[in-house]
Amino acid sequence: MRAIVLLLALAPVARADESFAVQTMAKKARLDRVTADKVQSIVEQYRTKIDPIRHEDRDLMRTLRGQLAGKSDDKTLARLSDQLIHNRAKLQELRSERLTTLKKALPAPAFARLLLAMPGIDRAIFRHSVQQQRGSDS
Repeated sequence: MRAIVLLLALAPVARADESFAVQTMAKKARLDRVTADKVQSIVEQYRTKIDPIRHEDRDLMRTLRGQLAGKSDDKTLARLSDQLIHNRAKLQELRSERLTTLKKALPAPAFARLLLAMPGIDRAIFRHSVQQQRGSDS
């Protein structure tokens, strides 16, 4: 289940790379282009909700680490920890909703193939993203 979360949460796809994501989904999950576009649309819809929470989560973790490294009172640590727990619960809820939305939008065989292909799709999109970043750094 963790690998499923990665595709739909980790792989932030730049607008220019959306076609790569759609092509990769189509190939690895054996989806037609229309279905792959539908999946990408749903992923993007939820990404706009998930990304701000993920960024806040990252900032909270950075703050929490800083508080632990220095002198910090228990109330501050408890408040930051509670915020982090709340964010993670919200992220899990949105990821579950996204999977439910995908399941409703796709025929059962297409959804099953997508679930099985997600780890490979995620890796391909991540590698592509890293290559694109390296290319732009040169």
